[in-house]
Amino acid sequence: MKRLFWCLIVFTMAAICFSVQVCALNTGFSTEALSEKEKNRIISNEKIVLIDQAPEKMPFECFDVNEDGRIAIGQTTWQSGIKEICVYLPNGDFQYGYRIACNVTFGIEWDGDLINIYYCRDSFLISVDRQGQIVDVVSVPNSEENDAYRRQHLLRKRKMVEDKEYLARNDFSVLYQIIAQACSQLVIIQPSGEEQIFYDVSEAYSRHLRSIVIIIIIFVVLAIIGIIITAAAFNKPMAAIDLRDPK
Repeated sequence: MKRLFWCLIVFTMAAICFSVQVCALNTGFSTEALSEKEKNRIISNEKIVLIDQAPEKMPFECFDVNEDGRIAIGQTTWQSGIKEICVYLPNGDFQYGYRIACNVTFGIEWDGDLINIYYCRDSFLISVDRQGQIVDVVSVPNSEENDAYRRQHLLRKRKMVEDKEYLARNDFSVLYQIIAQACSQLVIIQPSGEEQIFYDVSEAYSRHLRSIVIIIIIFVVLAIIGIIITAAAFNKPMAAIDLRDPK
């Protein structure tokens, strides 16, 4: 009886350890656990909306590739500034996505079928499942190690998965690249060196950026004209006034 009791204790402890290991958030960051109170506060404040229909494609800030070839792309809408994460199958079909309330720079990484979302300025990481539910939240301390991982992996524009290279690039003209900091193309480079354009919004948003440039030029020209007119009026000599007694 005593042996059975101890076997049950050992089995229970092993099951607990195994469940903790399975549910642990996997990331390249060095993380710290949050208190339950802080974790619940972040979860209650985060508004994640599941997207089941493909949104309009936008220039993107970050991406990551799963081992099965699925690609997650993080983009920001021009009109509202809302962040969206869209998951595409290897053939380019939209699978699902999230809309998140985030006003800071963010990065994404796959963790199996989960997606980890890193909020750069707030220094925390949330793990989201296929249904848009937050399954874990951890703190990401400011350190050289974490900063290096953020720059060299999470926000990296070139990534290798299996034998393929995935390259995020900006195909806008030089002038537009100054305005648009996000990338317009995601290219898959095969082992043979052949390039396949997987994601491309260059043409659509070149037109959008041209409109912005034209508006800026018009504003600058009008401002210069206004300054010239104001300066000319200010420097114009006043007409002489005759103070002699009219007789």
